[in-house]
Amino acid sequence: EISLGLVGSEMCIRDRHHILLYGPPGSGKSLLMRDVADALGMTFIPFHCSTLEDAADFLATIHLCAGPDGQSVMQFQRSPLLETIERAYRHPRQRFLLGLEEFNRCPTPAQNASLAAMDKTRTIRHPIENKHVVIPLNVSFIAAINRGAQYTGTFDIDRAQLDRFEPIEINYMPAEQEVAFLKKEYPRVGKEKIETIVAIANKIRSAPEMPCELSVRATSGACVFLNDPLVASERGNFLIDVLKSAFCGRLNGHWDEQGSEASIAWRLIQDSLAEHASSR
Repeated sequence: EISLGLVGSEMCIRDRHHILLYGPPGSGKSLLMRDVADALGMTFIPFHCSTLEDAADFLATIHLCAGPDGQSVMQFQRSPLLETIERAYRHPRQRFLLGLEEFNRCPTPAQNASLAAMDKTRTIRHPIENKHVVIPLNVSFIAAINRGAQYTGTFDIDRAQLDRFEPIEINYMPAEQEVAFLKKEYPRVGKEKIETIVAIANKIRSAPEMPCELSVRATSGACVFLNDPLVASERGNFLIDVLKSAFCGRLNGHWDEQGSEASIAWRLIQDSLAEHASSR
């Protein structure tokens, strides 16, 4: 099966377009960034934008340090973007893909610093040297965001900024791919139990009364417990307790708090396991 996320991103990066990956948490956006870089023979540089506060932070941040005389002095610390620009000039035949993680968790003034960086001018203000620098052509950008009102702590992306990206939606992988992935990562769990875990997760994901989504980290978290040699050697069935922890614990509210996200998931878990038991 062709993945639009991977193939589409590769095509856009080859044509020197910048990519904006959006989708629910745990859908593989960060992994996809690295896969695109590997497929194109590029050096991948992750850059977490959630710590940025203003435009200058894209290239450098100021830190207070103790000087030789014990007095406090201000020093600039280069960002991954500035280090990548400098490396790109030193190695013009090497291509770099800068991954802007959680791009919409930095405030709008900080985002604005990337406007000129991603248009045809490819410039950005250098806070240390107080001048504009041109970003070399062997540097490309790929950003990842969670889009939606349910994600608190995020900021809207300006329409002009969005227009500088090629947006690609990333969804959860199909059930058979998720099962194959988990089976490879957690071989002690067993295929049948993994299929049950993924089926229940997808039932929660598709439930119309569930206001949020359950990420692949939840199914992976359940398998972490079940893959442990001590648990795998026990005859008892710990699955229901594991799912209560790994699934309900990731949702708002408590599993016995009526109407909460966790209680909806808990009901769906119980119903699914009862259906599974009666069909055997």
